[in-house]
Amino acid sequence: MSRTIITPKARLSYPKLFTPQAPEKPGDKPKWGGAFIFEEGSDLEEMKQAAMEVATQRHGADAADLIRAGKIHWPFRTDAKDGYPEGCTWMNINTTQQPGVIGPNKEPLTERDIYPGCYVRASIGAYYFDRGTKKGVTFGLNNVQKLADGERLDNRKMAEEEFDEVPTDDTPAVPAQESLAQAPKSMKDLGL
Repeated sequence: MSRTIITPKARLSYPKLFTPQAPEKPGDKPKWGGAFIFEEGSDLEEMKQAAMEVATQRHGADAADLIRAGKIHWPFRTDAKDGYPEGCTWMNINTTQQPGVIGPNKEPLTERDIYPGCYVRASIGAYYFDRGTKKGVTFGLNNVQKLADGERLDNRKMAEEEFDEVPTDDTPAVPAQESLAQAPKSMKDLGL
């Protein structure tokens, strides 16, 4: 893997930072990671230079032509994906080892703190892969730092957001035996 790079701020999508994604094929390892969405105008120059260095180490002067021709994978994606902002660049960044995940003040975070849409930055490194018919440059994930909350991309709400507080009732519950005695004996008793 190339030198370590700290990414610019990104929105996280499909986070798998605490529980890995199951292997796609037998023999593959589970993967932690996610999709990192960089807003239009983000400075990705250092990341692109690191990726090009890796491609050039493998393919020499032909690297740029192979990337442009689509013959080797280039991790910087600009194709539209549902829920991603127009003009963004995004990429999947994964690892076979669980990354460290911290907050803005370097405090350890839990799975509850990370969700699709939160803002993060990551420690990554570029490397070359060759899986027979698919080869090219990608990034490996080291660690993640959450920078801020953001609007959820999956429209899911936390339980605290969906429910109101319920006042507790000091009235004792009806004892189970008494409750059963008052219940109909069968559905027939209910006229059903």
